This record gives sequence, C-alpha cells and structure tokens, in this order.
Amino acid sequence: MKKYLILVLIVTFLIWLLYHSTNGYLVPGYHTFFYTKSDYKSFLEEINEKKEKYKAEYKEADSKEKKEIIEKVQELFLENTEEIFAYWYGTSYDLNGTSQTPGEGKIACGYFVTTVIRDAGFGIDRVRMAQMASEEAIKKLVDDKKIKRFHKVKNVEFVKAARKEGEGLYVVGLDTHIGFLLIKGKEAFFIHSTSTIPHCVIREEAENSPTLRHSKYKVLGKLSEDESFLIKWLD
Repeated sequence: MKKYLILVLIVTFLIWLLYHSTNGYLVPGYHTFFYTKSDYKSFLEEINEKKEKYKAEYKEADSKEKKEIIEKVQELFLENTEEIFAYWYGTSYDLNGTSQTPGEGKIACGYFVTTVIRDAGFGIDRVRMAQMASEEAIKKLVDDKKIKRFHKVKNVEFVKAARKEGEGLYVVGLDTHIGFLLIKGKEAFFIHSTSTIPHCVIREEAENSPTLRHSKYKVLGKLSEDESFLIKWLD
C-alpha cells in the first residue's frame, strides 16, 4: 500500500511538472500520454479541413472579404504552429535527422523548420529547403520586404528590434542554424532543434538563448504577416 502511494505521488508530481515547467516536454511520457503520434495525425487533418473551408470562401470573396479572410488565416496559422510546436518539443536532435513524426527518431534544425511549415499546410519542398543555407530558405518563404538582417548585433538588441516588428511568428537564420522566433505579448521565444544540451527541439527565452547570442549574423523573416505567404496557404 505504501509503495502504491509513493508511485501515485511520483506520477502526480511528474504531471504537475509537465504542465508547470518551461521544459515540461523533457518529462518521460510526454509523447506517450499527452502529445501522441495519433493525436498529431488528427490535428493535421483538422488543419487541412479548415484550410479547405477558407480556400472555398476566398475564391468566392470580393477584395474586402478576402482581406478579412487573410486576417483570420493569420490568426489560424499562429494557433496551428504553436500547437505543432507543442507536439515536436522534446524530439531528439541529430545533424542528419529527418524525422517526420514528433517524438520519434531525430531531427535537424532545418528539417524541423521545414517540417513544421509543411505540416501547417504549406506546399513546400521540405527536403530541398531544409538543406539550403538559412538565409536562402527564408528568402524562399518570405517576401524580401519582410526580411531584416543583423550583423554583429548583441542578442538583447536583436530581440528588441524584433519586438518592434510586432507580435507574430518569424523564421530566424543564423550562421549555421535556423529556427523560429515567437513574439507573443511580453514574451519572446526561440524555438528550434538544438545541438546543445538538451539535444532536442526546445523553446527558450530568446534573450537568454546561447544559440542566438553566439551567432554573428542573424536574418529575420516574418511569416505571420506576409500576405503572399498566407495566400499560398490557401492555394
């Protein structure tokens, strides 16, 4: 009875840790009990259903209505990608990793970015784009007007400049790395598949990210406000 009680307490603590810790996805069972492979498949099907709905509406809409639909698509894109991130957190990193299933196998930084974008509903060449230099990949995704470049800028200043661009989702290209920057309210997170500890897909405060801090060159492309990018989602 005592052993059973201890086990229950341990499980309860792990569940509490999972929902209250920034790195809760490192708790054993994250992909077994919470963000599972079957749930991910169902979620992607939901994304596709919503896309088809908006696609049909967009075709029949006038210019004013199309603008309103794009605004809804922008909100949906942010919601979808945040949920997709949650499934991928904790998935192991490897320089040659090409996993397409959260929690299984390993995934490199470029493949993480392109897989998330593909699974969010965009028709891209996941493999080819993952193998590009980070700046070239961003240029394929984002209109040049939505791209900013920083050279030898302190990370705090970089994040400050990104905040001035407003809330939303960005792709960040570094010297030898690529990931996402999510700015939401007062929070700014760098989401990427990291080669450093804990060697997996993580979410960390952008200001304190060693990976961002050590890169001399940074390219910032805003996905969530690029109208041409969002229209492609409907195509």
